Amino acid sequence: MWIDFSYRETALAITNNNNIFELYYIAIAATALRYDRRLTLFAGALAIVSYGALVAYASQIYDSHNIDPRWLARYGVLYPTDLINRFLYLAMVTMLAWALVNRASQLEQEAIRDPLTGLFNRTFLNKHLELSLKRGSRDQQVTSLVMLDLDHFKHINDQYGHPAGDQILQQFSHYLQQMVRQDDVVARYGGEEFCLVFNRTSHYEVNQVLLKLQRHINNQSFAIGHGKHVSISFSGGVASSVDMSAVQLIEEADNALLQAKRQGRQRIILPNQQPLLA
Repeated sequence: MWIDFSYRETALAITNNNNIFELYYIAIAATALRYDRRLTLFAGALAIVSYGALVAYASQIYDSHNIDPRWLARYGVLYPTDLINRFLYLAMVTMLAWALVNRASQLEQEAIRDPLTGLFNRTFLNKHLELSLKRGSRDQQVTSLVMLDLDHFKHINDQYGHPAGDQILQQFSHYLQQMVRQDDVVARYGGEEFCLVFNRTSHYEVNQVLLKLQRHINNQSFAIGHGKHVSISFSGGVASSVDMSAVQLIEEADNALLQAKRQGRQRIILPNQQPLLA
């Protein structure tokens, strides 16, 4: 663009060159492919500011009384209305790109989130677990998976109705998110089953999180509407590995969960088949 301006020797080669806008539009569209709303807005703002700087520079050297006829047919003249329209076009393209990225982000979240609890769903869990295990195997770091199941949840649905059960699932999900670190993953596996994935976390740290969760739930009553509250408990199974596959780790955690249920529920079975003790 600057070479074109130097060669043409006219300020309008900067302001009225259609190639400039093609480059701006391509740049803004390219940032939209990153699915980053902030980056898209930054690219649009940068395009507007940079074009504004070009217009300011061109305005200083533009002489409407001394226009080279060679460039008049190609670049026209400097009309303020046209310049304003071009700024508006850049703003519109930016907002359109932002809207597309925003919508794509929403669709992505809907695809990986459970609509009732807002937790990650089973599809995301499986992919995340595979990646975590690959990184753990490479770095020799343990990945731990905890499977939790609310005890006698069917009785709650039968006695109080499914809306009450949904409220309990939502509240329980909220407590799970509060108990783990930001880097850990909480997912709804299905029904009243939940999964926690801990990366680069020692067995002791995992046990402390589960003990804290166990104490909290045991001392907590859950609102189910109409002023009613109920108490719940959960069973859990823990599996840890450096070199297992995602399927194997899920199977190990599920077997530990089944063991907890067979031993009377309201307990967590660790990888050594021993119950978690306070």
